[in-house]
Amino acid sequence: MNHKVLVVGHILKTHGGVSRFQEDLLKSKIHYDFVHFNTARPPKLRSVPVTGYDELFSAGLRRAGMAIVITCWHLLKFPWVLIRERPVIVHIAAVTYWPLWESAIYLLMSKVMGVKVVFHMLAPFDVFYQRSNAKVHSLIRAALRRADHVVCLSERDEAVMSTFLPSSSVSVLRSNVRVSVGSATNVDRQGRERINVIFIGGLDPFRKGIYDILKALPIVISACKNICFTFTGGDNVRYALDDSLDPLFTPWVSFRGWVSEAEKVALYRAADLVLLPSYEEGLPYVIVEAMAAALPIISTPVGAIPEVIEEGINGFLINPGDYQALARRIVRLCQDEELRLQIGHTNREKASRLYAQDVIFQELEAIYDQLVIGNMIRQKHHLNRRTDLYPNRREG
Repeated sequence: MNHKVLVVGHILKTHGGVSRFQEDLLKSKIHYDFVHFNTARPPKLRSVPVTGYDELFSAGLRRAGMAIVITCWHLLKFPWVLIRERPVIVHIAAVTYWPLWESAIYLLMSKVMGVKVVFHMLAPFDVFYQRSNAKVHSLIRAALRRADHVVCLSERDEAVMSTFLPSSSVSVLRSNVRVSVGSATNVDRQGRERINVIFIGGLDPFRKGIYDILKALPIVISACKNICFTFTGGDNVRYALDDSLDPLFTPWVSFRGWVSEAEKVALYRAADLVLLPSYEEGLPYVIVEAMAAALPIISTPVGAIPEVIEEGINGFLINPGDYQALARRIVRLCQDEELRLQIGHTNREKASRLYAQDVIFQELEAIYDQLVIGNMIRQKHHLNRRTDLYPNRREG
């Protein structure tokens, strides 16, 4: 029987990076048995962007009260789950602001119960830390120092965490991708009469730069009539299109709403270019999925994105909000098929080598093994010490 890992974090039907990572981990071929403790609360779709601590109350007191009640229930239930499942490791999938403090409580409970903890930050920690005051810094440091190993998405986050944690206890673990998502090849994209550009909006298209795309769109269409833009995501994406898209340009735009994984793969196969001009990110799955699908990417140097995308080599990076630069990059790729195909080929190779699921989860398994083996050595040392102190005493 394999050692057991208890994965703690929210999985929502609306998906997102945190849910996606946990679902992939639970289905992985890592040689551990996984149990999931779902900390999800009802998701909130919003028509205006709300970030930080204000997000909890932005939908009204009723939802805030419901969220608090559900959270309290999870916290009361968690110790009994630890006792019942007896995991050797608790893997906490964490994000920032309010959910971080909830995750910190799960961390402390696990340590009180004597369980090793991997604290996995799946949000841009460096931005959150910089925006926090000195008192919050102290609380963050105190919480993360309790973890046995901290995992983050970017070298930026690792650099911040290494200022108060031993470098040996912090690792960068990139987002993973099923390389089969990129089954389309450059041959399929040669000689296309119409260039297909896609934007995967998710729950928060504002943070992902949808309005900058809509500002760039008229500039692009004036130079490239053989182009179409496809937007996916929730109601917030539809609201943005309704509010800001000039009706003159609707023939070049389509909205697909939420798409399944199979539908998203089909979109990647049909696409020639992916846009993600975000203002804040960790390492979004869209980036590594687009790479695996042999697609060029235009994004921004936030989070781990500049650690993955090299300017002009496997994509282009613009400053957040610079819609004119975004338009210029789109036009350039629209008009240069050879460049699109060359960047796509580079991305496909890089994704297969560095971000494939087998590669990423092998790195995570090595972290688990290190913690388990270290714990077994300590237990053996403790047993030997007890035997030395009481040579005539029999254990068990």
